[in-house]
Amino acid sequence: MKRSALIIVGLLLSMTVAQAETASLRMRFALDPSSATAQAGNFNANPLGKSNQLEIDPDSNGIRNVVVYVYTGRGGTKLKIAPHKGEQLKLTIAENGFHPHVVLARLGDTLEILNRSPRRHFPQITFFNAPAVNIESLPGRSDFVRLPAGAPTTAAIECLVTPSLNALLLIMDHPFGCVSDKNGAVAIEGLPVGTKLIFRVWHEAGHFNHVKIYGDSVEWRRSRFELTLAPGVNDFGDVLVSGQTFQK
Repeated sequence: MKRSALIIVGLLLSMTVAQAETASLRMRFALDPSSATAQAGNFNANPLGKSNQLEIDPDSNGIRNVVVYVYTGRGGTKLKIAPHKGEQLKLTIAENGFHPHVVLARLGDTLEILNRSPRRHFPQITFFNAPAVNIESLPGRSDFVRLPAGAPTTAAIECLVTPSLNALLLIMDHPFGCVSDKNGAVAIEGLPVGTKLIFRVWHEAGHFNHVKIYGDSVEWRRSRFELTLAPGVNDFGDVLVSGQTFQK
């Protein structure tokens, strides 16, 4: 093979590898041990539901149910996303609550609501920009709800008979989001590299406008931050949140 042909093949291979490169974002949200601990029952009002839940792991100080996602709203990131065929997600009704408490979905997905409790429940899904859906959920039965396919939205899911049973639903127009686990860990895979991405952080009990990263105080205006990611794993370690974030 001639030298010029080898050079062309090499360039094409390099372009293919570059196009295939993606990034992952990892971080962990934890209560700042140097701040005042949030007291139970002293949280901000939940903008979607009435649970005001704040779960902090006693061993790791990790904050559960923190949502991190690429923000694509006004002034946000412009993404090129392949068509989404829709997936089926599951919300389980148990005697002690709805599980998971926060559901991340995409436009056009289907939500299965499975009642594993011995009693009837009446979950109502109240969308921000779509008509509410009311369900009579019988023990052992699954009901299926096709989620809106228009624009990203949020919804509160609450049992009309037992309001303490509730969950939160966030519907996105892309796959780049994650809900923190009991240790506060978040991992988002397949992110584009080399371009500015705007992320938003959300929790039902407070706004994450001021945090600490590697010991430095950082301001996240409107709970948003910008990153340009390198290929591979981008680990930002612990994001420490003051207890005052969750206090009135």
